[in-house]
Amino acid sequence: MSLLKKASIITTPTAYAEDYLYSIKPAYALGENLNVLPSSDSAVGNHYKFSPYGNNTVQYVNGETIITHVDNTSGAFHYFRTSYNTTSILTVNKKYKVEISFKVNTGSFTWQYNAGVGGTLSLDESSNTEFETIGYSFIAGHATNTFIRTAGMGSGQVVTVKKITIQEITDADFDFDRNSIGTRVNEDYLIEDVPYNLITRSEDFSNAAYTKYNASIAETTIQSPISGSYVESISNTNTGTTYSFISQNLAAPDREVNITLSVYAKKGTYNRLGISSRSGDTFGAIYDLENGTVVDTHPNTGHILASSIQSAGNDFYLCSITVVKSVQYNIHPLPSNASTASLLLGNLSYTETGNVNIFGAQAVKGSDLKPYLKTTDRLDIPRIDYTNGEGSILLEPQRTNTVQYSQDFSQYNSGGGLTLTTGFLAPDGTNSATKITATIGTSSLYRSGESSTTASRTIWARTVSGTGQAVLLSYFGNTNNAFTITEKWQRFEVNSAVATGGTNFYAIDFRNGFANSLSEIIIWGAQSEEATYATSLIHTSGSAVTRSADAANNAGNSDLFNDSEGVLYCEIKATANDLSQRRITISDGSLNNRIGIEYTSSSNQIRGRVTDGGSGQADMTYTAIDITEYIKIAVKYKVNDCALYVNGQEVVVDTSATMPSGLDKLSFDQATSVLNYYGNVKSVMVFKEALTDLELEKLTGYNNHELYMNYYNRLSYLGLVEEYNVESDINNYILWYQVYYKYQVL
Repeated sequence: MSLLKKASIITTPTAYAEDYLYSIKPAYALGENLNVLPSSDSAVGNHYKFSPYGNNTVQYVNGETIITHVDNTSGAFHYFRTSYNTTSILTVNKKYKVEISFKVNTGSFTWQYNAGVGGTLSLDESSNTEFETIGYSFIAGHATNTFIRTAGMGSGQVVTVKKITIQEITDADFDFDRNSIGTRVNEDYLIEDVPYNLITRSEDFSNAAYTKYNASIAETTIQSPISGSYVESISNTNTGTTYSFISQNLAAPDREVNITLSVYAKKGTYNRLGISSRSGDTFGAIYDLENGTVVDTHPNTGHILASSIQSAGNDFYLCSITVVKSVQYNIHPLPSNASTASLLLGNLSYTETGNVNIFGAQAVKGSDLKPYLKTTDRLDIPRIDYTNGEGSILLEPQRTNTVQYSQDFSQYNSGGGLTLTTGFLAPDGTNSATKITATIGTSSLYRSGESSTTASRTIWARTVSGTGQAVLLSYFGNTNNAFTITEKWQRFEVNSAVATGGTNFYAIDFRNGFANSLSEIIIWGAQSEEATYATSLIHTSGSAVTRSADAANNAGNSDLFNDSEGVLYCEIKATANDLSQRRITISDGSLNNRIGIEYTSSSNQIRGRVTDGGSGQADMTYTAIDITEYIKIAVKYKVNDCALYVNGQEVVVDTSATMPSGLDKLSFDQATSVLNYYGNVKSVMVFKEALTDLELEKLTGYNNHELYMNYYNRLSYLGLVEEYNVESDINNYILWYQVYYKYQVL
């Protein structure tokens, strides 16, 4: 049997989708089916039942539940528990899938559900007179107060329910947490915000994240052009006003670079839409949603770099505008006679109320449209980093950039004699880099009191042309700060600058003529962190900014682990060999029962551990060549048969060990949210059996590429399991790899 088939959990960067880090195996597994309808009236006392609202009636005939409207539009409700007010079948914080098979005799109504927290949510409106099945998933927030109900029933309506099933979703997805924005290197090797959509609540225009100016938002039953979600409509609230729009402010420093604003729109009673980008609506464009054209842009074309409209299907258009800077993102519903002259100068007078349908607001840095990315609060999103060419999960500790201006070097001090020229292409793809020109031996560019002599200082730099030397990041009297600069962007780092550097952060210092051969240089992305090594860029614009720590924990459940034997595997790279302990474990949520892989407090040392009932059973250590390079590690555990494998070799064994019990979660920590793993992760896997020596050599060996296939992108975000032939995908990939590798060898 292949290792892919044997693994119970596989997580790789290819499982990243919809702002979520999914485990690619099990992609989607369901627990026991629970038919939660009684088979007849006589069985009601011992089974699950609907309770009617008002004088509505509920009958059970031939295994079907019949809900008849009498006087209450809410129809009837169904609690997922036996009888009423007794034992629940749900477990709080578990994930469940519900399917309902039903029909309605006439008209339409809506199913609603409540997961015990967060209020009642609506599913699609239903009007099928033949049996159909709809489904949804939820996380139970309450053991006894989770229910479904019919809503919007009217006179003469009868809803017949044939079947309701609830199944626990058995997956291995991580709970990811980072309560701030982070950056990564994307597939195009550009530094990018995560998420790159700068808009909060991109699909919820009624949210308080948007300010409404003479405008209102309403729900619709129109499906979006790119998902199953419903769109909303924006309307002007009265006539005679000179403006109507919703607005969201962009945060600094995002607003300081070129910004591309976009939204999906479909005509409503109005057929025009406006997007503007400044407080006071001084810059923007108007789009015709009937003919698919850009009607007009503000005459100040020096601010507007581009505007476009393109069909998105189903009469929707993707409207976009690129501007030099954007303080706000504003969306305007517009009548057919609107023009930028009237709209953006505040002279438009609404003679009637009307609406436009909108979906998916987005603002991205740069002049290019990016694929739409849904956002809620823009937090708790994992980062897939491509710094070394292949994607890896990036997990970093909390850090603060103490340099208050990471890109705006006009805010720095100098001794004079420097010329700063902005508008050069930066490592993030925007024109936000700055060229510094000086006479060698004359001056420096610095921020006072924003670093320390022990900080890790970094900056990106390149030449205008050619190759030369420059002094970066610390005082000219130091000896560790002269770097060779080329035409290619590089990130330079200085750690533990000598005391002569003081607490000033030096972007560049031209005063040392022996160490400098460049009189001009382009720089970007300054950072100083009070730590022994640098982490990813933290943008600043006027104050120090903190990026919170990454955490990925609580993946899996007891069905995916075997207490008596198994294997924990990972391919990881440490951010630095800084002697800090970092762990990956499967456990029962405590320190008492766990299997672990960790970096220790000794240089380049790896450890595999087995703990049973709080007692250490196997403790296997190995000193690697360099933990800052990717290493494949596996811990095999079985009674009196434990081993540590590293890069294709068995390096340590332990033949006297008992096994832990209650294993039910996989975490990037020591099991109790401390000693978090920080670094890069290409893959982590769990096996429910102790693999053979040959299998472990293959698993941790060089040529295990078949384990990193793009596992059909999490079955297209969980919803299309039945439509994929999994075995065919795996076999085709392995066949491709074998042919490819054969010809590479030849």
